[in-house]
Amino acid sequence: MVDRKVCIVFASDFGDDLRHLDPTVPVWIVRSEKNNPVIADLWKAKVGNITSFQPEEIGQLLDTVDEHHPDWAEFEVHGLRADEAESALAKYGHGHFTLTPNGFVFRRKA
Repeated sequence: MVDRKVCIVFASDFGDDLRHLDPTVPVWIVRSEKNNPVIADLWKAKVGNITSFQPEEIGQLLDTVDEHHPDWAEFEVHGLRADEAESALAKYGHGHFTLTPNGFVFRRKA
């Protein structure tokens, strides 16, 4: 199966909002005191495709996400501003940013 969209959560206070994300979209979420219990609950219930990560620079994380989902076309990012990710995403080609209330969506041009 090809994952065209990947959700990346940098917000350490995302917590229960994780339950409201589309369970068919792979989610990468930062480990934190508020996020960890929800991650554990969803893993136990076998809901979604959730990967947790230690806080790290976006460039390092994007390399890992790209390795696991090389055919991605869209990143939905929570807890990070577009200007904080722009240079790291430039490595993956041109794309379009759409700002959201708590982050952005980046669509890579084919």
